Amino acid sequence: QSTIKLIGENLATENREWRVGITDSHLVYKNHISKYASYLLTLKNTNSISTSSGDEKHYFYRDNYYHHIIDPLTGYPNQNRFAVTAVTANAMYADIVTTALMSMDIKETKEFLNTLFAQGINVEVFIQDKNDDGVKVIATNNIKKLFSLINNL
Repeated sequence: QSTIKLIGENLATENREWRVGITDSHLVYKNHISKYASYLLTLKNTNSISTSSGDEKHYFYRDNYYHHIIDPLTGYPNQNRFAVTAVTANAMYADIVTTALMSMDIKETKEFLNTLFAQGINVEVFIQDKNDDGVKVIATNNIKKLFSLINNL
């Protein structure tokens, strides 16, 4: 899990935007690979980004994937959600949102995001959920424009 607040312009790029790599958490779950970013996110300097996942701190026991984010209702990690990435202006909100969404199903996720939007908290999310084919990506409309696939393993 990590949270980054972007400050200033990226002087190393022509358009001054920041590029942040996001791991395909499905690869961590499936192949125990956590070294490579699979998505590239391009951001302005007014953004914060946070990702919650079990990529770095996890283990397998009896075919279950356990990580450090515990669902308070079950006492266990969510077995159907690999990772959540959030982009918003406030780094604290980004961290809170990603941690909370790691324990929610899709219906709860939509309700939570609608509540935030109604309160004027603009947050864009990129979620990696488990499905029969491996990973199902769920994303808000505006964040889709910021992502690109950089490594298809």
